[in-house]
Amino acid sequence: KGSQNGPFLRLSDGHGWLFEYKYSEKLMERLTVKTGLWAFYVDNYPAGISLRRHPFDNSPRVEPNVVYKPMQLIYCDTVVTGTDGTNFYRVQGTEGWVFDRRGSTTMLLPESQVKTGIFAYEATALIAIRNRHSTGDAYRTSKSVKEKELVCADIILQTEDDLGHNGPFIQLTDGSGWLFERKDSRTMLRPILVKAGRWTLVVINSPAGICLRAQPIDSLHVREAKEFRPHEAVICDRKITNSSGVNFYRVEGTTGWVFDKRGDRVMMKVLATVHDPQQPVGQLWSIDFLRGAAMASGLDEIYYNPESRIISFANENRDRINVYYTTGTIGTALDHPHQGKTQLFRKNCSSSELLEIFQNPRIHTGRGYKKRSVSQTPQGPGVVLEEEEDLRNSVVNLCKEMEKMEEKKIKLLKSIKHFDDRRAAASMEMEKKRIKHAQEEEAKIMARKIKEEEERRAKQQKEEEERRRVRRIQELTCNDCYRVFSSDNALSQHRRDAHFHMCEYCGKYFKDYHALEQHCDATNHW
Repeated sequence: KGSQNGPFLRLSDGHGWLFEYKYSEKLMERLTVKTGLWAFYVDNYPAGISLRRHPFDNSPRVEPNVVYKPMQLIYCDTVVTGTDGTNFYRVQGTEGWVFDRRGSTTMLLPESQVKTGIFAYEATALIAIRNRHSTGDAYRTSKSVKEKELVCADIILQTEDDLGHNGPFIQLTDGSGWLFERKDSRTMLRPILVKAGRWTLVVINSPAGICLRAQPIDSLHVREAKEFRPHEAVICDRKITNSSGVNFYRVEGTTGWVFDKRGDRVMMKVLATVHDPQQPVGQLWSIDFLRGAAMASGLDEIYYNPESRIISFANENRDRINVYYTTGTIGTALDHPHQGKTQLFRKNCSSSELLEIFQNPRIHTGRGYKKRSVSQTPQGPGVVLEEEEDLRNSVVNLCKEMEKMEEKKIKLLKSIKHFDDRRAAASMEMEKKRIKHAQEEEAKIMARKIKEEEERRAKQQKEEEERRRVRRIQELTCNDCYRVFSSDNALSQHRRDAHFHMCEYCGKYFKDYHALEQHCDATNHW
């Protein structure tokens, strides 16, 4: 500071140092850093987004390079807003950064715009599949869905384009691309019910059996290699029914479908039906509802465990709210001014009580039970410490708690990595499907170009042959009587026998070629 240089800043990626001032000249502007938890789906088709070492879009990529594929879910814990309004987010569990936009290109989509699951639709008109979430004809592929055909999707995307009466957009489960519910306010897809359960079916279509379909469509263009032989049992976990009464079943462990009949011909027969044990029963509040209510109340999500059916939030005072969303029990953990750290549990809460507690975790509802933790000093209970010693012991205890929290953080990050790895694997699988369909599309375009080139060459060859034939006919045509002959010798013979001939030396005409030869011999006019 005395030398009018600094302060010096060590880069978080370990690549060196920078400084805020040099010779009193300000070189860097401090930005506000906010912490929390944000969830995004990656956009930017088809490249996705790479993890950066620093919060700016031209920053070097992390090593080894990490790329998040389109529609892959990522969680972020820190945000920095650039001077141009671009938000840069640090991906949780990493030291790398992503950004929400680049110019007019959207890079990240808020989790609130995306809905995941298994969704089925029936086409109300012929609709071409797009290679990205857009209604533009520039993104059409060669594949389409016919009227009354069914399709299955795993993502529903609400975009700003919905205001223009287009969308929502759905991503097909087979990776072939995107469709949309509306285009220019016209309904293109109609949602239909997807039933969860467990069905055991047996193939009775003898002798052919039945092939798996990439979509719930009885058509060869969506047929896959997997085949089920007659009398083979097939276990399925989803069921949808089209307007003709045909039932389609999703085969367990796959994204493919089979069907029970084709016209009057029965293809498969149901042997057993069992309710899906993993389908939520009696769930009071959905996770989306809780997260939306917490966000509206200014709470941050700090924990979620679907197996224990619990989700936790905290306010700016670090008061913790634990919601057991299947039982309606809400627990609050806070630091009471007189009783110390306490926990209060309220059972069978209503949605209105939930919102009241979100707004004020210390509110008294008139029911519930408490748990209070009693702190102990190293000297035992009841011993009064000097102020300094008390403060120093508090620091020691705090350091121990921080060590435990750091260990807990490491364990939590390892647990989180499991989910990140699963999502990355699912995104990679979808990317493989997308690449496969893109390669098929490219192969079709190439085959069409080759066919057009072959047809063009065949046409040119045919035209050239026709020109040669016409020239040959002209060459074999007598200029005097326009008769056409089969050979040059025949034409020459005809000219000698049928027409008068002129002596090129003196211009006399003769009735036949023999008389001309006699004249030339006699007069030496050769």
